[in-house]
Amino acid sequence: MERTGHDVRSALDTAADFALAFLGIVVIAFPTTALADGILGDPLGRGVLGLTAVVGVLGASLFVRRGWSHSSFGGLIGITVCTMPFWLLGVGGMMSLLGIDAPAGSREPFLLALLFGLATGYIRVYSDRVDLPTLDGHEDSTDAAS
Repeated sequence: MERTGHDVRSALDTAADFALAFLGIVVIAFPTTALADGILGDPLGRGVLGLTAVVGVLGASLFVRRGWSHSSFGGLIGITVCTMPFWLLGVGGMMSLLGIDAPAGSREPFLLALLFGLATGYIRVYSDRVDLPTLDGHEDSTDAAS
């Protein structure tokens, strides 16, 4: 069997897709897992790296096998990372208004900011897959009974 230039290019494209998907998943999964593990008292310890690697490999293989959109995934990662600082300010402000003390080194505000950022990115990028209620009671909605 002789490999053609197309086969090699296809294999390299698949490897690049896998590597980029793995990196994108790890950018979100590692901080989330590490913060949650710290809040729970470090039951995983060094297992956080292993768990993150497994999640990254499984997620990247799904990404490559199903041919998901690069631009949507990149948008999800970008929006998540860019909105996290603003969510952290919001969480800190809300905790301050409610009189909740956050001791130095507290990880809860960071985990909340990361999860809110992820939710923001998901809703923004995949809004066509999310059915959000509107204030008008879906009167103009396409899924209302005719």
